[in-house]
Amino acid sequence: MAKKGKSKKKSKSANVSDLPKRRYDGARLSRNNSDWLVSSSSADSDLRSDLVRLRNRSRDLIRNNPYLKHAIQATLPNNIIGTGLGFQSQVKRKRGDKLDDDLNQQIEDAWLEWQEANYCHTAGKLTFGDLQRLAIKSIAESGEVLFRIIRSSFGGSPIPIALEIIESDQLCDSHAVSGYGGNLIKMGVEINEWQRPVAYHLYPYHPGDTQFTRAVENGKLIRVAADDVYHLFLSDRPGQTRGVPWLHAVINRCRQMNAFEDAKITTARAQALINAFITTPDPENVVLAGETENGDRTWDLDSGEAIVLQPGEQVQAFIPSTPNDNGSEFLKSLLRSAAIATGISYEAFTGDFSSTSYSSARTALLQERDCYQVLQNWFINCFLLPFYREWLDVAVLSGRVKIDDYFQNRAHYCKPKFTSRGWPWVDPLKEVNANIEAVKAGFKTLTEIAAESGKDFEDIVKTRRRELDLLATYQIDLVDTGSQSVEPVIMTEKQFRSLKYKSNLRLRSD
Repeated sequence: MAKKGKSKKKSKSANVSDLPKRRYDGARLSRNNSDWLVSSSSADSDLRSDLVRLRNRSRDLIRNNPYLKHAIQATLPNNIIGTGLGFQSQVKRKRGDKLDDDLNQQIEDAWLEWQEANYCHTAGKLTFGDLQRLAIKSIAESGEVLFRIIRSSFGGSPIPIALEIIESDQLCDSHAVSGYGGNLIKMGVEINEWQRPVAYHLYPYHPGDTQFTRAVENGKLIRVAADDVYHLFLSDRPGQTRGVPWLHAVINRCRQMNAFEDAKITTARAQALINAFITTPDPENVVLAGETENGDRTWDLDSGEAIVLQPGEQVQAFIPSTPNDNGSEFLKSLLRSAAIATGISYEAFTGDFSSTSYSSARTALLQERDCYQVLQNWFINCFLLPFYREWLDVAVLSGRVKIDDYFQNRAHYCKPKFTSRGWPWVDPLKEVNANIEAVKAGFKTLTEIAAESGKDFEDIVKTRRRELDLLATYQIDLVDTGSQSVEPVIMTEKQFRSLKYKSNLRLRSD
């Protein structure tokens, strides 16, 4: 019995020692990952040493890589901003639920007038739509951009407010102070205990503009209150103070892509320069270059030219091989990485639809548009909405927009609606029919469908009313004859008045 008890105790001890350790495999150290050095630094600590180099390399790639240039300079701003996000004022009457059309029209006219380059931009070069597009380019390329509000009239603007767009280099990357009036300065951004920006410490001009201005003096910075600055960037981690270029994860791969293409071109050119070799059966008696009359054993092979050879020598044609075709797959993998980093589909990034089916192209397009819509909403909420409140305050104070009790009922009058640009349907007939059925079933509204195409339903209705009134003025009705086309029918005024409001009348879009 004793032996049995002892045996049982040993067995239990063995089972305990064989239990697996409760650890993450990704954290284990082995021969394969012993050189994987990581740190637990904050986002700002990682950025402080690398931000300038990342920013400069990102710009260099965009300058010299056609794919990246088109993606950052055209595809992103075209899809996120277009020619400028649409605006509509939606102030309601104080009684009832209807919109105050006269006041809304007054605000919209003032907003449209102010968007001229001479009014909205301190330098007088960019319209408000241009400023928005440049902001998206800068955020993608440099990781961030700054807008500074200047409450002054430029170019004779009736509304004394304008925007200065500032490149991120002007925000002092090396400026860090731990006890600045109870605040902390991190890479030029002064923040309080809640990580909320209090002020920005800027160079008075671009520090890299050394060809046209004097060098930046040490310690010479200007402090701008955060209430006058919009610092736009996408945060990757909590507590992040500065933005990171969007290409940071593929910078090395994109550089390899440039080097790979250059190597292929150089190889092809070198091979194309050689037309033939001279072979000899007697290598011990080869005539060297210095032993020839002109000191050269190469010839320019022109049409009809005869070449004098040494005894026993023969001319062997040189047929160069093209660069390795497998390299195209390698290049595609690099392009896919760059496309993913920018949020653009591979097909739109490269313009290569050769191996794409309709369904796969549509799936990629829809995912890409989802990314654009997220960025559109972010841009509206972080910049356009807060800036509009500032603009409307100044517009009322200057008298350009006349509202007597504005500051007593500010929330009532500040009702902007910014409409992001839309995109054409992939298959218009199918998607129009699907929208019709969705409206009938109550799953969608006409306002939602108009917004998906980047239009405002109220504008559509007003335009349609004007078209119907214009047709009534000239006594023209467009009647569906049941054929493929819709033909105009001339009617008497009495006939037209009796028919023009019937729901079955349709307008043809020529």
